[in-house]
Amino acid sequence: MKSITFKLFASTVLLALSLRSTALAESENKIEGNDFAVSEQPLNEWVLSTSLGTFDGFDAGDAADVSYARTRVEARFDDGTAVFFNCLTASNAIGESIFDAAVNLDTSKDEFKKNLRWQFVSGRLSVGDRKKNYRWKMNPANMILAPVQNEAARRLLNGVIKGDTVSLRVFGDTYINRALPKMNDDFKAFYRDCPALAN
Repeated sequence: MKSITFKLFASTVLLALSLRSTALAESENKIEGNDFAVSEQPLNEWVLSTSLGTFDGFDAGDAADVSYARTRVEARFDDGTAVFFNCLTASNAIGESIFDAAVNLDTSKDEFKKNLRWQFVSGRLSVGDRKKNYRWKMNPANMILAPVQNEAARRLLNGVIKGDTVSLRVFGDTYINRALPKMNDDFKAFYRDCPALAN
C-alpha cells in the first residue's frame, strides 16, 4: 500500500518542490551540500544539495508517514535564470524514486507562497537542433517552471551530458539560450546516485 502511495504522491510532492525557491521546505532538513544565498552561489557551475522530508500518505490520520530524500543539482546564470534537477527517493522500504527538472526564469524572485494558484503554460524547449513544445506548470511567485512531461526533464539532462545549447521560449521571450555548464563532480554525483536515472 505504501508503494502505491508513494507512486501517487511522489510526482506531486516533487513538482511542489520544483516550483518553490531553492530555499528548503519547512518539512525538510538540510543534511549535505552548500547553502548559498542567491547573491553568493557560484554562477555557471553545478551545485549539489541534499535534504530529508516527509509527507502524509493515504493511511488514516494526517501524520507524515512517508519519508524521502531529495537531491538537487542546480546551475545559476548571470542573466538571472537557473536550471535544476531533482531526485526524490523514498528513504524507507518503499524504494521508489522520481526524477524531474525545472527552469527558473528570474532568480531575483526568491519567494514562495503556500496558497498560490499555479498556472499551466506552453513553452518550446530546444536542446541542440531539436525543438518541441511541452506543457509547464509555473509558480508565478518565483517564475519557476517545471515540465509536466518527464521527457522534457530528460532532454534537459541529456543536453548537459552532450554539451548541447538549450533554450526555453515562453511568454514570447527566449530564456537560458546557452550551453549548460559542463558536468562537474556535483553533477556526476547526482547522475550516479539518483535511482530514477538508472533505468
